[in-house]
This record gives sequence, structure tokens and C-alpha cells, in this order.
Amino acid sequence: MSAYGRSAGFNAAMVGGTLGMENVGAMQLAHQQPFREQNMSAYGRSAGFNAAMVGGTLGMENVGAMQLAHQQPFREQNMSAYGRSAGFNAAMVGGTLGMENVGAMQLAHQQPFREQNMSAYGRSAGFNAAMVGGTLGMENVGAMQLAHQQPFREQNMSAYGRSAGFNAAMVGGTLGMENVAAMQLAHQQPFREQNMSAYGRSAGFNAAMVGGTLGMENVGAMQLAHQQPFREQNMSAYGRSAGFNAAMVGGTLGMENVAAMQLAHQQPFREQVLVFLHLKRWVPCGVFRNSRGSIDVIFTLSVIV
Repeated sequence: MSAYGRSAGFNAAMVGGTLGMENVGAMQLAHQQPFREQNMSAYGRSAGFNAAMVGGTLGMENVGAMQLAHQQPFREQNMSAYGRSAGFNAAMVGGTLGMENVGAMQLAHQQPFREQNMSAYGRSAGFNAAMVGGTLGMENVGAMQLAHQQPFREQNMSAYGRSAGFNAAMVGGTLGMENVAAMQLAHQQPFREQNMSAYGRSAGFNAAMVGGTLGMENVGAMQLAHQQPFREQNMSAYGRSAGFNAAMVGGTLGMENVAAMQLAHQQPFREQVLVFLHLKRWVPCGVFRNSRGSIDVIFTLSVIV
């Protein structure tokens, strides 16, 4: 249990988060002979299982398709390449715990992990999606395969901000942008230099803003709301971003019902934002007039004990 408990997957499963261990009966992973026989340490590092168990919204739904945990090449690859893979990354963060147990998982203590370039690593869609897990998690890992693509690593942050991998990563469920400082993403020159206006319109940033448990709690730490380009962007266009809207309304699950709700595209949603946000205990913390004369409102969560 000690070694097992250090596994982010199991930990997130145990604590439940959005989904956590709730569906473990359905998954029937604990009852599988290969699961019992394999080395828990190596198993804990398996993206398939970890991402499955912690997955928040998606979790194990796609584990059958991924079948990562059972693939010999997956188990044999070295941690450095492995750390950059979307599988492991998504596993690391899962639903509830996210990066919280990365130290316990002994990932941060691995020499290859410490030596890899955080800049390239931070830009990896896998890691980003991993960090937030929850909503999207491993969903597009097969399609994206971004972590391994040289062009992805080389593209500039502006294009990167618009990439589904990074966006989905940032929106997540529980963690959102909470650990961006630890990831050293916010400290990267390309990140600081990108155009906040274009960046702000990306689902990733929008959802990132609402990050944390529901969102704006860490916006002060992110210092995004204080950036002039952010204040100047059109809040209407910003509000239409699926990431931000879903994050705002999603409570625990984030983007779960965005397809069904389609709130981001509905005019009534845009018109009743203040009422809805009030019901969700969001309050405006700033009102600005942008260059086009439209009114921008920056929201934050009110803390009600």
C-alpha cells in the first residue's frame, strides 16, 4: 500500500475527485491478474492506468482503446521520453490530485526528469493535458501525439496557446493553472511575450483562468487579469470560448456537459452572465472599456464560509 499509495493514479482514485474510484467497480482493474502481478512501481508510472484512474471526466473510458499499460514498448521506454509522453503526463495529473503527489511518485527525483528542458517539456501537450486531467485528460492522446512532434515543440507560444493539447491541458478539472509557476511556464520568455489578446481567446487560457477548483482563485498568482492586453480584449468574444464558459458553469466537472449545453454559443448565456455568475458565487472585480468601446468584466470567486 505504501508504494501503491504513492501512485498518483491510485491516490486520485482513492480520493474520488470528479470520478476517482467511483467507477473502479466498473473498471474491474483491481481484479485483473496482470494488475496484481505487475510491479506496482512500474505500474504506477503507467499512463494508461494512471490516467484511467484519475481521469476526472473521462478517466478509464478510453483505456481500452489506449491499452497503454499492457504494451511492452510502453513499459520499456525510458522515463525521459516517457515523461514527455502525453500518456504519462495525463496520468500524472489525473482528476483530483494532479501534480500534488508528483514528489511522492518520485518523478521529480528522477535524473532524466530533472535534466530535461522545462521549456520544451512545458510546451508538451501531453504534460499540459496531464497537469489538468479532469475534463479532457487522455482523450486526444492518440490523435495529438504532440509531445513527440518536433514541430510542436518548436512552434511559438502564440500558435501553441491555440493548440488543442495545451488548451485542453490548461482547462482540466481541479488543478487548472495552479501549478503553472512550478511548471515554470509563466516564467518562460516566450510565454510572457505572446500576445495575450490572441492567447486570451483560446479555450486553454480561458479555462485556465477559471482553473483551480472552479477558477479565478489563483488569478492573482497567475497575474493574468492585471495584464493590459487581457483587460482590453472583448469579454463577449472571450465569454464565447467553450473552455472558459464550461469552466465557469461546470462546477466540479468542468467541460463535461458543454456539448449538450452548448452554452458558449447561446445568446442567452452571453446575456445572463452576471446572473449566472452570481448564482455561482462569482463577483466582478473589475470593469474596463476596451479599444472598441465594449465593456469587459473580470470576475473572481467570492469566498463564502
